[in-house]
Amino acid sequence: MGIELTHFDTKTRQPLNIDEKIDNCIAEYLFPEAKFQIGHMNPETVKEKDLAPHDDRSLQFSSGKRLYYSNEIVGEQLFPKPSDRAAYGSLPFTPVNKLLDIKQARVLIIDDETGNSGGVLHDKEFAKNLVGDCYGKMSFELAQELTGKDNTPIQFRLGIKPQERNDAFRIAKGTLAPDIRLDDLGSTRNDRGIKVEADANVVKDLNLGEYDFILASSMFKGRKGEQAITPGSYKLDLGLGLKTEAEYGKQKLGVQVLVNYPKGVEQDILPIVKGKARELRDSLDSPAALANAFIKYYEDKQELQATTSEEEKEFLPLFDAFEEEPARLSSEEALYKLLKTDLDNHGQLLEHPYVVDQLKSFVQSRWKELGFSGGVRIKSALAQPSNKLGEDEICAPNLPDGKEVIVTRSPLVNSNGVIILKNKHIPELMRLNGSIHINPSTAAKHLQADFDGDRLAYERADKFPALAAEIKEKLLPQNRYPDIVKRDKVPYTGSFESIAIQCADNQIGLIANQIMKSVAIYNDTYARPADEKPKMVKKAAYYYRGILAKAEKKGIDIPKQYAVQMKRVAQLANVKQLHSGHIDGALATIRSIQLGAVADLGNELQVAVDGPKSASRPNMDRFAAIKAASNCVKVGFMPDRKDKDVFLDRPAMVTTYSPIDTMLRAVNTEFMQSTLSITPRPTHTFRDLFPKPDDQYLEIAKEIQGEFNDRLKHAMEMSDTYNNNPELAQTHLRLPWKDQQISITRSDLRDSSISIDQELRVSIEPRPRDLDIPNREVAYAHIDGEKKLLGAIAINNITTTGETIKPFKTEALIVPGITESQVESAWRSLDSYTREIQDKYDSEEKTQIAQGMWHVSHSRSEFATKKALAAFRVFPEESLAQLKELQLDQLQVVGLQYDTNKLKSQDLAGQTLQCEMVMQEIPSKNGTKLMRGVAVEGQFLGPLQQESPGYPIDTIFKAEFVPDPPAKAIATLKDGTELAIGKVRDNQYKDTVFTGKEANLKITPFKDGRHRQQFRVSLDGKTIGELDRQSATQFRQLIDQKGVQGVKESFTVYADLETLPANTGSLKVESDSLQYPWQLDQNKVKTDPEYTKELEMDNLRNSLKARYDKYADKLKMHYHGDLQGKELDTAVARLAFLDNNSRSDVSAILSQSPTVTAKRPDYDSPDFPAFREKATAYIRGITNTVQQQFEKKKGIQR
Repeated sequence: MGIELTHFDTKTRQPLNIDEKIDNCIAEYLFPEAKFQIGHMNPETVKEKDLAPHDDRSLQFSSGKRLYYSNEIVGEQLFPKPSDRAAYGSLPFTPVNKLLDIKQARVLIIDDETGNSGGVLHDKEFAKNLVGDCYGKMSFELAQELTGKDNTPIQFRLGIKPQERNDAFRIAKGTLAPDIRLDDLGSTRNDRGIKVEADANVVKDLNLGEYDFILASSMFKGRKGEQAITPGSYKLDLGLGLKTEAEYGKQKLGVQVLVNYPKGVEQDILPIVKGKARELRDSLDSPAALANAFIKYYEDKQELQATTSEEEKEFLPLFDAFEEEPARLSSEEALYKLLKTDLDNHGQLLEHPYVVDQLKSFVQSRWKELGFSGGVRIKSALAQPSNKLGEDEICAPNLPDGKEVIVTRSPLVNSNGVIILKNKHIPELMRLNGSIHINPSTAAKHLQADFDGDRLAYERADKFPALAAEIKEKLLPQNRYPDIVKRDKVPYTGSFESIAIQCADNQIGLIANQIMKSVAIYNDTYARPADEKPKMVKKAAYYYRGILAKAEKKGIDIPKQYAVQMKRVAQLANVKQLHSGHIDGALATIRSIQLGAVADLGNELQVAVDGPKSASRPNMDRFAAIKAASNCVKVGFMPDRKDKDVFLDRPAMVTTYSPIDTMLRAVNTEFMQSTLSITPRPTHTFRDLFPKPDDQYLEIAKEIQGEFNDRLKHAMEMSDTYNNNPELAQTHLRLPWKDQQISITRSDLRDSSISIDQELRVSIEPRPRDLDIPNREVAYAHIDGEKKLLGAIAINNITTTGETIKPFKTEALIVPGITESQVESAWRSLDSYTREIQDKYDSEEKTQIAQGMWHVSHSRSEFATKKALAAFRVFPEESLAQLKELQLDQLQVVGLQYDTNKLKSQDLAGQTLQCEMVMQEIPSKNGTKLMRGVAVEGQFLGPLQQESPGYPIDTIFKAEFVPDPPAKAIATLKDGTELAIGKVRDNQYKDTVFTGKEANLKITPFKDGRHRQQFRVSLDGKTIGELDRQSATQFRQLIDQKGVQGVKESFTVYADLETLPANTGSLKVESDSLQYPWQLDQNKVKTDPEYTKELEMDNLRNSLKARYDKYADKLKMHYHGDLQGKELDTAVARLAFLDNNSRSDVSAILSQSPTVTAKRPDYDSPDFPAFREKATAYIRGITNTVQQQFEKKKGIQR
């Protein structure tokens, strides 16, 4: 069934035109009769009274700025403590993929801190090892029911209603791993060496003690102390939601990590960035090349599909440092399927506006990923605990045993959170899919991780040797940041409404970004070239002098440890010539300031993260002072990460020499040399991809498209306002003035005596000088002869131009603010509507409606969504089905009467022509314009008609030319006057060709739809057509000459009648003959010796690559994990020698190793000779070592 949610603004109580559906969640299981509604708030402006009951619904739960209202009092039933309803308010509404209603589940609950199992398990240490922080076990039987597998842990949500032995509503979250030992726990059987101590009645009741679950007490949220569930055995009815299955994934290293490691970036990451940026630049030459680049990127990314933890998703909008972005329309997979299918067949949509727009977005996001994240993704998996691992060990089944592993987790506070552990294979853990096991103490101490769904990112250390060495260096005691000090939790007080407001106001992103800035500046002081350091120090000195002066003037207290150091640098502002001592001393001081900032802000960040569970808040006065102390250098990449124009209209801003700027410089170079060669064709030219359906389905399609486009427009407008116009994202007033609207912001300035729910007299005036705001004008309300401040005119308001507007009467409209949660909800609303439509119709109806959607979305009148997004998003599978066969197989060419047609002297009717799609300059009113058209064996035929489909430029094909029926005829009267007859193609002689036939024509006047006189021409009672405008004028003049005033009757004339050949025609394309540019590039045959030699070399390389891959695949079958790099190449060499290959054969095979080919430049590149020298030395070293080992072994045998 699901939960239907409508949304409203809590400040104005206005509905927000957003509705969404949660198909499966615990709230639906626990409270099936309750109705819910979402309220949105801005904690900076909302008051406690604004959250009062709304209609028949009151506030029950909260999650950030998202408030859950209900018609039933359910919040305190689940969480009696008000603050828990804010700390865990999202749990009941978390969507789950599958929701099971389980009757009489057999459950064992263990206190994961003490090992207390209510007397079921005597050995408490054994009991503790069965559970962990939000970690437990499930039976193989239950695992099979949930996932169809017995080797995959899950992340879950669980709800329990009041029942026997449980008198309260409860909710739990965490992870469960399949464990066959659940068949024995608590039973009288002891064949696995498990010590059992249980009451005989308990054993009998539990069917010999076989359990479905073992749950940790930490999984249950809320109801602590005496209200907590008691450890022990239970048989319970419960709702179990499968949130996600454990799976291996990939995660970007990202800004958060890489900003800390200049040496690792320079040596390990930068070569990768340069290579991938060059590849991206080279892929922009054609739509097909770019589509292939996207397909390759997507397939590489999906090799191990990444997932995001619950905590990451909760803090995503807040923690700017995160690298994963919201799915929004989740169009990546749909685009991949579309492009893959299209390229494998006929490429019919490569130049569709939707596809072009998506590919342009891909290019921009790829430039950004390379510049800000290095384009490097490392493995990720679900974190699971194991006390069998030492604190310096980890169990990663997909990496080799004994290898060092880089491990980290988002969100990352500082470099303390990136560690190196040794991989240890533990047999019973190796079978569990999608998970990585770690000692619980290591997870908590170094990664701040628990096991409720947190994911760890990891990779072999030897894959990034310089990075690994720098990580170890940063973790040395003298280099580590001080450990984060977790402050005691402070209980919330007051009403739930006030607690909800407090919990929504957090500063996580602000503090986290400031930490990254400090790290960037710290590294900049070392990496900046020597000749730029004097200028850097001088700027910092001026900056600190100004900050200190401002602080003194305004009485701002800067912590002493910062103020002293700032003064030390500020003194250099008065030194005319800085010497090396000045510079080195100042840079050392700046480093000290940055290190202190990272340490101090780390503690403040922890307080912010703990906000939902503690009333304590970061000291923002201290934050402001530390920010002022550390911002002595501009860090341009921070705002650019979110700038929509970066790598679209301009390169990224590079202001420092931090590791991120190092990558950005390399990417900027390639970006500036790139040209995106992809232009969309008009949307309507793709209309014939689908046949036109019956009218009834067209009407359904119009309705669906209208609703989809309305929701899309609403989501896009909200998103644009929230991201690009934060002033109007706050609740504000809108005043009608003349035929325009004036936006009034800054409600904090409004005089409290002004009532905005009545008519106002308002004037607009320049901002007073003593008002410190960026707005140019302000609004005043005139009440009882007094002028009272109403607010400021929005900065981007285009209504006013700076002049004073005299008082005018108006009624203010309150415009609700926009929150991140609202924006996400608007996109979810669109997705909900799409799923609703897909589920509503059967397969046959979907096909018909999809046809209608396509035609409605691809008409010339389509305005709301030029890219025809609705047609792709609502019925994507139906679109894919159409791409498997050529649908756009008939082209229309025009302008055949002009000299641009080099074949106009030839009769082409019925002939099969060898054609090519070309761009040709065509004469126009303003000179010439470039148009897509058709050439026949190198000679231009004509441009495509505006409605005609087309193919990518350079496509070749065979097509039968079919001239269109005649559109015009000429009637030549006895006196030589020629009358042109149009619209022949639309009337009864459309299939007749007249060749000078003498005819008795009847010309009859009539009024057209605009009441203008026209003339119809007929022969033998059948209409030929109508006189064109010029001929109609001629005919009137002829009649006037005969003394007839006005043409009111039919006239008969004798004339020679001749049909003019059509100026347009159709090309019926033979689908089997089509050869697209990307196919031609692959199949091109050259006969010159240089090409032949290169072709032979390519064939040889492919053969050697196949031999290398054969050995590598054989090795993978015998090793856990993946051998890589030199280790893999050495093992391949051993196998090759064992097969009695010669030394030269082994060297040739190794030349196709990924380690070698990944760094190989183009053969004509100036870098190639140096590469060849290094590659030869690398291969020679391996073959020498392996050959000596074999010879030594043979000597021993002799």
